[in-house]
Amino acid sequence: MAPGDEQLRESRRKFTIGWAVGTVVSTVCFAWMITGGTWDFFQRNLFANFYDVQARALFHGHWNVPAGPLSIEGIREGAKTYMYYGPVPALLRMPVLLVTHRFDGRLTQCSMLVAFVVAMVFVGRLSWRIRALITTAPVSCTDTVLVACSMVAVGVGSQFLYLASDAVIYHEAELWGAALALGAFDFVLAFLIEPSRRTLALSCLFSTLAILTRGSVGAGPVVAIGVVGCAHGLVTLRRRLGARKATDVPAAEALATHGVPDTGPGGLWRWLGLPDIEPGAAWTFGLLAAAAVPIVLYVAINEVKFHTLVSLPLNKQVFTSLNLNRRITLADNGGSLFGLKFIPTGLLQYVRPDALRISRLFPFLAFPPKATVLGNVHYDTRDFSSSITDTMPVFVALGVLGLVGIFRRKSNRDRASVRTLRLPVVGAAVGTVGVFAIAFVANRYLADFLPLLVLAALAGFHLLNASWQTLRPSRRRVTAVGLGVLALFGLWVNVGLALVYQRELRPSAPISMREEFVSFQQRLDADLFGGRPPEVTRAAVLPRLGPPGALAIVGDCAALNQSDGNEWQAVERSESAGHFRLRVVFPANGPGGYWPVLVNGTLGAGDFLTVHPLGGGRVEFSYLFEGLHQGWINGTVVHVVAGRPYTLDAVFDSRVNQVIVHLGAEGVLSAVLVRGTRPISVGRNPLGGPVLARFPGRIDKLPVSTPTCSALLRRLDARRADQSGAAARAGSGTRSNTYW
Repeated sequence: MAPGDEQLRESRRKFTIGWAVGTVVSTVCFAWMITGGTWDFFQRNLFANFYDVQARALFHGHWNVPAGPLSIEGIREGAKTYMYYGPVPALLRMPVLLVTHRFDGRLTQCSMLVAFVVAMVFVGRLSWRIRALITTAPVSCTDTVLVACSMVAVGVGSQFLYLASDAVIYHEAELWGAALALGAFDFVLAFLIEPSRRTLALSCLFSTLAILTRGSVGAGPVVAIGVVGCAHGLVTLRRRLGARKATDVPAAEALATHGVPDTGPGGLWRWLGLPDIEPGAAWTFGLLAAAAVPIVLYVAINEVKFHTLVSLPLNKQVFTSLNLNRRITLADNGGSLFGLKFIPTGLLQYVRPDALRISRLFPFLAFPPKATVLGNVHYDTRDFSSSITDTMPVFVALGVLGLVGIFRRKSNRDRASVRTLRLPVVGAAVGTVGVFAIAFVANRYLADFLPLLVLAALAGFHLLNASWQTLRPSRRRVTAVGLGVLALFGLWVNVGLALVYQRELRPSAPISMREEFVSFQQRLDADLFGGRPPEVTRAAVLPRLGPPGALAIVGDCAALNQSDGNEWQAVERSESAGHFRLRVVFPANGPGGYWPVLVNGTLGAGDFLTVHPLGGGRVEFSYLFEGLHQGWINGTVVHVVAGRPYTLDAVFDSRVNQVIVHLGAEGVLSAVLVRGTRPISVGRNPLGGPVLARFPGRIDKLPVSTPTCSALLRRLDARRADQSGAAARAGSGTRSNTYW
């Protein structure tokens, strides 16, 4: 083996070690976050089974799916309901769903974990390719450590970790879209470095997968391939016509380095950093076909579903029929959520450096207020959102350095090949246009910036590393400290926002997770600062909605509620607020019908939480709100063992109109509409109607406590007592002075 080959092999080994260490650390952090710290990768969640039902529909040869699982997100075309998300994550589930129904609705955590690993693999491959474009120096041990740190910054200090805060289709689509787009750019870059049919085919494949997962970010690599094809076709056409110009690069002209044309005087071909491919119709058609295939498939699927080429008939979406603001937005924008007039608002929100709010409570930061709307435009939704400069500052800093190196006109010969990144970067920038031009602001949309930030930041990282020794020692120290601070800040922000969203703000946050997080926050605040807890009010009834994270104590700890910015969510409830913990033993041979668990209301207007036996050890929890022509609401079918005690956690909360039931740790029913009448009967039905008189098994009430609320109440009372004592002392002093 030649000495150069041995050196390259050793460099690749050290680089791989750094990549592997950083990836393992990042994957462990991602896995912890995606499971909410439980390490259970098969949890059920709201809005998490869309891809499962789509895969089942494709098994039967059609795109339409049952309307129920899609809920508000379904788009109705006549009697059929369709999902507007791309099918790729559904296709990836098929091998599992083909052999079992056991994991239906429970694959989202696993799917997102796989997507994360795929993304990290392609980030590593891109990093190695970009390094090779910039330097041929061997990888040192210091470089190995830097590579590991860079992978942790990508995996934990970026939008990737925030997406792990909620295992729902919205985050899954973002994650897979970014991962597959990174894969597409990896193969596009490989083709630009050393053109081959294999890399062109893989570029086409991953571009197709990306655009059929998330169209906006998937458009990036498609644009890059299309520009290469158009440029090659133009060169071929000019040569055939004999019109040789400055932009025409003859095949005889030697490549400077790494397959990139020399940086001599001009031409678009050289400026784009395109490879030296022999002109000919075969390559032109191959490149244009590689760009056309993803577009054709995207359009074909959209046409089959919605009878449109690229747009979505959002006027037919279930959510539109239920939400007045959505209808106003569509009417104001010609039936679409997209438009150039939204770009100023999106640009301001996603780039501004002040899109964070410092908090006294752990993790000591929070989302900023809603996005500021520029111009006379109507927005569909302004959700919680930060910016790329606040969540990924080290990527922005290195990305600016990388863009300067990629697009500067003059360059040293040993770095000329970094121009090869120009088209991938342009394509990745195109992939961000969708999030600017939509009437919707959300933090998850920052994931569409990841391909652009990764490409530019990796170029900046390796350019800086290659020129490190040429910098003065003082500049090296300042640069190292600055980048280190930015990287740590990104880690803090992404971990912090992910925790806040996962455990306080997301609609599906379990009450147990919310209570545990709030309790930890308040205990830590008491230890660090003492005094009155921040943003806590006490009232006889729920007050007006407070800012996100604000707490409200109802009565004498009847309930502790937290604002998520849209409505009050329960942190703790006592029995007086409708929270019951029950030990339930199911009978071996119970009668048919509905068995009472909790019964509330009056004769002819009752609220019934029941168990409905289905046979074979299967039961479902069902809820009936009599009146208003409401029918039975059925929950998840579960298997139970007769004679075995189960812990049942049930909520009848009329303050926020919630019925929530957990059997053990599994949510089995969620409904709305609860009457405020009392008392609530347990295990018996005094109202008659369609429910049995008594539960045929055994139900025992367990104690319900509110320790977090009680601790907050003690802090409030102690603070009030201190203020009263201070006022009394001040008053006493005043009287004494006056008297004396």
